Amino acid sequence: MHNGMIKGKFFEYDWNHKKWIIKAIGVNILVLFALLLAFEPTPKSDDYDQVMIANGGFTGEYSSFLPYCNFIFSKLNQILYTLLPNIPWYYVLQYLIIFVSLTVITGIFVRKDKKYREVVVFIVLLLCGYELYIRFTFTKVAGIVIISGFVILLNLILNEQKKMMKYFFPCLLIIIGMTIRSRMYLLIAGVFGSAFVIFLIETKKINKHTFKQAARFVILVLLLYLCNIGLSKIHMYMISQDEAWNSWRQANTPRARLQDYDMANYEDYKEEYMAIGISNNDYNTWRGQSIYIDKEFFSFERLKDIADIKPIREEKSIVEILSSSFRGSLSYYLEDTGIYIFLIAAIMLFMVGGIDSLKYIITVFSFCFFAYLYMNYQGRLQHHVDVCVLIAGSFLLLYYSYRFEEATSQEENKRYILIYGIVIFFIMTFYNDISSSSYYGDSFGKIASQKIQQKKNKEIFDVLSKDKEHYYLFAAVNTDLIYDNIWGMFQKVELGYYSNIGISNRYYFPNTEKTLENYGINNIMAESVNSKVIYFATTVNNLDYIEFVTTYIQEHYNEKAESVLVKQVGEVNVYSVVTP
Repeated sequence: MHNGMIKGKFFEYDWNHKKWIIKAIGVNILVLFALLLAFEPTPKSDDYDQVMIANGGFTGEYSSFLPYCNFIFSKLNQILYTLLPNIPWYYVLQYLIIFVSLTVITGIFVRKDKKYREVVVFIVLLLCGYELYIRFTFTKVAGIVIISGFVILLNLILNEQKKMMKYFFPCLLIIIGMTIRSRMYLLIAGVFGSAFVIFLIETKKINKHTFKQAARFVILVLLLYLCNIGLSKIHMYMISQDEAWNSWRQANTPRARLQDYDMANYEDYKEEYMAIGISNNDYNTWRGQSIYIDKEFFSFERLKDIADIKPIREEKSIVEILSSSFRGSLSYYLEDTGIYIFLIAAIMLFMVGGIDSLKYIITVFSFCFFAYLYMNYQGRLQHHVDVCVLIAGSFLLLYYSYRFEEATSQEENKRYILIYGIVIFFIMTFYNDISSSSYYGDSFGKIASQKIQQKKNKEIFDVLSKDKEHYYLFAAVNTDLIYDNIWGMFQKVELGYYSNIGISNRYYFPNTEKTLENYGINNIMAESVNSKVIYFATTVNNLDYIEFVTTYIQEHYNEKAESVLVKQVGEVNVYSVVTP
């Protein structure tokens, strides 16, 4: 080896030129291990649904369909589970995707050899890693892999890379993100649209050379958009070929409209509700306890009638909606972890770029804020989506900060003081959430240790899972606390473990429908009275559940019905519904 060059008979490898790859991998290994040592990773409830379906937790069979991901990604999971069944592929695969995404982004920065800025990059990686690895959800995974693809594309275009094969890898990353969560593409592409605007501002005058650069960006974004449409078409076609999943897709649209968007208040629209046969208890059954497993009463038609009572945005003008969004933006952002990551990146850019950097900061934030307004308008303002938008903006600002010359030591000290101050403020603001080992922080009670909680929960559910003579329907609000929180992210759900245990908010899920069919149950609410098979279960801190169930059955199926405590298993109460 001489001057960083390894020479051999068959190769000549420039180690100095490529060592940034090793450095990027090393930094991200350090980030991942530091986060896993400090925190317990925990997923969102939607991921619990998907992993139990993928793992065969309900039916004992690995599924080629996941409710919220593209068929291609679902099929890949099924193949991996079949080939290597002892590995929890749903999480392992997505962890690998996160790691690769953050590593390729880091690689772009560390190869610039501006060491003091790497401290800030490391801080940003830690904060982003907390959101991605620790507070895990597939939507964030889709977001970060699409972000990584766009960062590489931007770097290739601005560095005037003409070899088209160089664009294959970043486009592949973006396509992988589409298969995980297709809707994330437009949001992330929208944020990176700010890079296009910045390019036009910097260029000032468009000539043949700059026109080609701009055209390359636009063409790639449009081609990827067409690819996204194509993947969605493939997904819809494959679902249409499966009767059970096609029924779920049709049913899920009105269900999601009421659960995820705004639903008219009962007292304000009492006459309209009564006209379609919805009582106050029915309303509370849906809104308060998420008991809508009765697809006969909560039919497609009735769900649409409920949705029609109040439009998502009623009759507000765009001006009123925008005004409301602006008024609520400050409080919303102060409670969003993503804004602090964005501020760190913005401060670093300002410290190295001065006044000249403001055009970058203002432009990028404007696009991020527009995404916030759009999501607010759609009624879909959710942290796991909005944080990806802000992370995209953060990495854009970090990228632009590397285009400025080195700062003086005085400027460097000022930057670190401000950035460390934001990190401290971040920890103080989100301390309760960070110290609770739950995706939702302390919203549903503080969980000090996932492992202890999961061990305790599994002891209870082992008793219920082995009792195949009965079918147990759990309260939806027990999600994350006990029902799903049995298996760690790196443990594999036992095949068929939930074959006799359901939860009340799974509307038309093919896998849970199949478990009901195995017990000869068509409508669990209607058939529960004096049933020798059907039990209702809930934790002792949610006894309202059985009261809503009993009242619901009395109103719709048997006015003499009453609930009786059958047994207690740990902190779980088990009831049957009988008539005197």
